[in-house]
Amino acid sequence: MEAGFIFENELHELEQTETGYNKYWVPINWCNSIVWRMQDQKYIEAPVSTNNVLNNIRDFRTQLENLCKFDWVPIPIAYPQIVFLAVRIHFFFTLFTRQYIPTEAEEFLWYRCIPLIPATSFFLYLGWMKVAEALLNPFGEDDDDFEGNWVIDKNIKTGMQIVDQSHAECPILNIDQFSDPKFGPMYPDILLEHPHVLQGSAADVVIPESEKTKMVHVDSKASVGSTSENDPISIRRRFRRLSSRLKLGRSESQPHTKTQQSVKSPGGESTHSAFSNLQFVTEENEDQGLDLRIDMEDESPKKP
Repeated sequence: MEAGFIFENELHELEQTETGYNKYWVPINWCNSIVWRMQDQKYIEAPVSTNNVLNNIRDFRTQLENLCKFDWVPIPIAYPQIVFLAVRIHFFFTLFTRQYIPTEAEEFLWYRCIPLIPATSFFLYLGWMKVAEALLNPFGEDDDDFEGNWVIDKNIKTGMQIVDQSHAECPILNIDQFSDPKFGPMYPDILLEHPHVLQGSAADVVIPESEKTKMVHVDSKASVGSTSENDPISIRRRFRRLSSRLKLGRSESQPHTKTQQSVKSPGGESTHSAFSNLQFVTEENEDQGLDLRIDMEDESPKKP
């Protein structure tokens, strides 16, 4: 209350709430009640706006919940203790096992007394361990931890200033120079020395006259391939041709029916016309698909 986060009457209402658990949900419930009251008083007219405000309150509450969970459930202390102890024990034994032991047969070299690789590993691993120790509790009181109070103060100050001082305020709108279609973009003069134009990699390629390709017209039929009779015929096409010929042979072996029709001419003479050998033969053509051919034979009797 002394910091200004809660008033005395709000604290009294919070204390009057009887529950055996935490009471951090009570201020969120107050916010929802205020939103519904604003809608009833027509401060918020559209139900969509009310839903949007409630969704923002819910998101804020979810973020607070996640922050509380991260601070409430830390890493078990046994895990970091084992890791930290194992690293330090490893380098303690390395201090004795990586020492150089000279012999009489070998020449003494001074740089062998300084273990460079173990020393580098020691500084790297120990530095990483110190960083991990500081990050175990980011909300602690050490100087290297997160500045939680500064973040809270900044957010509260900015939010209050947006709502109280900068709400519905903006400078007078004026027509700027970029609204003129003849006004070009402006860049620093140093960028003009190295222009970056949006163009393809082959935009500035100049083809010599001797290397230009001559373009000629091509027949459309030749471009899709020839279908003359000399071309190889597929097995399916051969089977279709053979089937059509067999059907034609069977139709020729059967007796043909003749239909005679007598038409009396104006001079009193009758003309007999007979249509026979009416055959429908289908044959596959390479160029036009299937041709329908009708063979008709007319028989006219001689005059007496």
